[in-house]
Amino acid sequence: MRVRGNVSPNSLTIEPFAPMPGYVEVRLRENIKDITMVDEMTEREVTMFEYDEYTFHLAGKEGLREEIEGNMSNWLITGRTLEINEGASIVQDMKEALEIVGGERMIMIEQAKAIRDAIDYAGASLDEDTALICVALYRPWKVGVNYKVNDRFTYGVNSVGDPQLYRVAQAHTSQDDWRPDAVPALYTPLDLNEEGYPIWTQPIGTHDAYNTGDIVQYKDKLYRSLIDGNVWSPEAYPQGWEEYTPTK
Repeated sequence: MRVRGNVSPNSLTIEPFAPMPGYVEVRLRENIKDITMVDEMTEREVTMFEYDEYTFHLAGKEGLREEIEGNMSNWLITGRTLEINEGASIVQDMKEALEIVGGERMIMIEQAKAIRDAIDYAGASLDEDTALICVALYRPWKVGVNYKVNDRFTYGVNSVGDPQLYRVAQAHTSQDDWRPDAVPALYTPLDLNEEGYPIWTQPIGTHDAYNTGDIVQYKDKLYRSLIDGNVWSPEAYPQGWEEYTPTK
């Protein structure tokens, strides 16, 4: 990236990178030259520097400066490659750059994967009501995924424009012609009404059945379950439900 500034014409700076403890920000500057500019406020000439700057973020370690300085040409070549090849994976190119200079491999991919796995675990452990509030935790539906019963994902939007959450009803590998809004046998849409109550959906077993005290909307009315393991709708088994009126 071509930069103009009044920084010292030092070709290399290494500083702590605050967003990631233990990492540093490495800035390489190339083709530094003096330029004269006119300050618009004072109309005086000022001396600035113009240079190409490349920035890397990597794990800090002892001797890193010496290692980079000893392989400066390789680092600069990599920096130029990152800017020119916009379609490349920058993380992958950075890993290759670190291998060129014999440094540590970037661990950002592994860290990101661990965070994503933790989010998936948290999402899977939520009850349905909480899941509907935390829809952003769930991955979007994709073709070619081996979905298990009760897996959740998002696909499209609901009536208020938020991501639509679905629950897997049958284990399968997703296909392009088995989209969630077209194959109800495989996917159950989950939703809340405007008051925040879940809309009744057909349970597929005792593990996702409604229990005593659960409140749902069914055909524009609110109902409260009177039994545990309730897999019937208020219409199919009225004895298992009572109409519910929220207290104001």
